[in-house]
Amino acid sequence: TDQGSTWQDATTPLGLPNVQCTAIKYVPGTNYLNVATYGRGLWRIKTSNQTQVDATPNLVSSFTLNRIGNEIFAVVTITNVQRKDTLGNNVPTGVAENVKITASSILRAADVPTTTVLPLSLGANAATSSIAPGTSRSLTLKFPGTVGASGSAVTFKLAGTYVTQTTTGPVTNNTAFPDVRTRLP
Repeated sequence: TDQGSTWQDATTPLGLPNVQCTAIKYVPGTNYLNVATYGRGLWRIKTSNQTQVDATPNLVSSFTLNRIGNEIFAVVTITNVQRKDTLGNNVPTGVAENVKITASSILRAADVPTTTVLPLSLGANAATSSIAPGTSRSLTLKFPGTVGASGSAVTFKLAGTYVTQTTTGPVTNNTAFPDVRTRLP
């Protein structure tokens, strides 16, 4: 119910024998959890009284700007912050899969887009570009140094997409991170 953040003993309450499980598969639409065991056969457990939680990832961004020669580099870190309840316990926070940056700019007098080709994936493939709760991924974006002199006030903008898994299948979500007022290096 919480994307695997907490676990409990299923042997007694669900009638599963205390034995090594070699495969576990939930079949959407059937409300059954199928469990293959080592030496005790295949077990099918009715889960209709269980609830599936489609938890939205909690993505935040941070960045640092550096100037090297006539280019400005923005090292962007996207973090999927683990949600907590009022007692500090983890609550369902989904995995952000296939995270991509689709737009980025530095605004001074006018938007100056990145010279990095977008969209840009946070990893080489969907598996490595996923961000689990409590983890981060970073990437570097390049901008022309002509956007402004060192110390110039600017606004950094960032937007992207990510995929979440729901009971009805994968869903692509758009996200626009809050604009950040900063100064050029």
